[in-house]
Amino acid sequence: MRNFHVINLENINGEERKTILDQIQDACQNWGFFELVNHGIHLELLDGVERLTKEHWRKCMEKRFREAVESKGLEAEVKDMDWESTFFLRHLPDSNISKIPDLSQEYQDAMKEFTQKLEKLVEELLDLLCENLGLEKWYLKNAFYGS
Repeated sequence: MRNFHVINLENINGEERKTILDQIQDACQNWGFFELVNHGIHLELLDGVERLTKEHWRKCMEKRFREAVESKGLEAEVKDMDWESTFFLRHLPDSNISKIPDLSQEYQDAMKEFTQKLEKLVEELLDLLCENLGLEKWYLKNAFYGS
């Protein structure tokens, strides 16, 4: 059994562009998803977002979660919580970050930086998909955001 694609974007603007576009096309056709590496979002930022999310969970949400579970007469042990799923932050069309209680300024700043970089990466990826499909650049972005 083949593994799904891990696509390295490091040389997307170089000699490997055609190979990378072929990998993206194959991944979309045969898997429906893929992992991107060397995408331009620095690991320090990604690690910082993870660390701050885990800190927020431990400091502000874990006790509330346990109390909610107990109030329903359930028993739940929280081990190895999936940090990406601890609460929901929405970036587009309007951010809800200011409505999440107890978020530190450091966390808000990190998330704003992360979402800006992620939005840029998504736009670049949509353009690569357009190129693969023979569509005009920005076609898919306009389809998702509205023209």
